[in-house]
Amino acid sequence: MSGVNINDVKSSLHFLMGSMVDTGRSVMRETFGMQKPSWLSQTERFESFFSQLCEDSSAVDNFRDKFIVPLFKSNELAVTGKIINDSDVIQDEFIKVKDDEQLRLRKTPRGLFLHSDEGAALKSLYLPISEAYTSAVEMSMKHKQRNVMLPVKILLGFYSMIFYSLKDCPEQASHDDVESVRSNIKILKEYMDSLDEKDEPEDKEEGPMGMIKNLLGNVNFDQIGEMMNKVTSDETASAEFKQVFDKMTQGIQSGQAPMDVMGDIIKQATTQAEQPSQPQEAIQE
Repeated sequence: MSGVNINDVKSSLHFLMGSMVDTGRSVMRETFGMQKPSWLSQTERFESFFSQLCEDSSAVDNFRDKFIVPLFKSNELAVTGKIINDSDVIQDEFIKVKDDEQLRLRKTPRGLFLHSDEGAALKSLYLPISEAYTSAVEMSMKHKQRNVMLPVKILLGFYSMIFYSLKDCPEQASHDDVESVRSNIKILKEYMDSLDEKDEPEDKEEGPMGMIKNLLGNVNFDQIGEMMNKVTSDETASAEFKQVFDKMTQGIQSGQAPMDVMGDIIKQATTQAEQPSQPQEAIQE
């Protein structure tokens, strides 16, 4: 993929975390109004932490030895296996979160994550790779290949992070293992290139409704259509519905973020609902 520029531990981590953050934001657009996933908050905290140390090469080396190499050691067989089989199926069971049928109070993310037990200040820092990847896969499967690039990008960032952590550390992995990880990176890049070639621009609906759709992402506008049908027989409800969409259109055209526009509309409606109704003046005979 022409836009990918990964050549060391630092750039691979930035690519991985950026792909995870993109996934989290896409999830929030899919579930309009949902609270930010906890794994996205953890990712952003970890990204901030790494950004503070990544300019120091010795700090990056220390990070590699304490965070990345132990993750590889714990999952060596799975990571060095072929990522895509002969049937073009991604072999990702080792990185996906398994369904848990029992209620648990968890102190750590599920699945694979970067973490170091050394140092009290690091104990609350995690990079929840599996949780982000599983969300990306679920979103891709739900929409039949829409957003399919996101899980592939997370995999590419993950394998690149492992490869550049092992490449110059022969004591940590055999030559064959390093080459196996390199091969998986090549396969994923080729897969991403093929997705780029097949990608065609979607037809964008014109007018205010189309603009709102494009900005808000994958909101289920079929439900809004059903609501429109229900209120058309009620003049008052129809007028209120039109007023909401007029406000959204005006706010977006003026440069406001869609979520901010919705927040202002909800706040105004709440304020109006809390105001006592004004008694009608008595009719004088």
